[in-house]
Amino acid sequence: MSIYYKRRDSMGNLRRITLLLLVIVFATNIFNSITVEAAISKPTKTWDLTEEGQYKFSGKASGSMLYTNYKFTNASKVRIHVNNTHKTKDLEVKVVKDSGLFPTQKKVKVPSNGKTTFDISLTKADKYFISFKAPSNFSGYIRKQ
Repeated sequence: MSIYYKRRDSMGNLRRITLLLLVIVFATNIFNSITVEAAISKPTKTWDLTEEGQYKFSGKASGSMLYTNYKFTNASKVRIHVNNTHKTKDLEVKVVKDSGLFPTQKKVKVPSNGKTTFDISLTKADKYFISFKAPSNFSGYIRKQ
């Protein structure tokens, strides 16, 4: 598949330029099947659960570990709900502290076509994110309790 951008050069001639960036992004989405609310790299942005409220996430990947797009902070207790829509595979979910000697705070398995909700106590000043082991197809939320 080729994607072209039509543009006139300085002489007025019509030129076709291949948009490689779009092709790369398109190919990445086909092979990893990733939605916008989760990413293949650890998050760098922060979501304040007290100020910004509940955060919804979803994702789908055949081979890549996925992470929430944000690190979560400013909550001493949170509720996490995960809906695993994969037809045959259980989903491994980890709540991970952004720093420290023992970063994994909680590990949960969500059965195929199942859902789970759990509460976890956190240190309010620290930052945490959620990871999802592939293969995955999920949605859910995290909110302050």
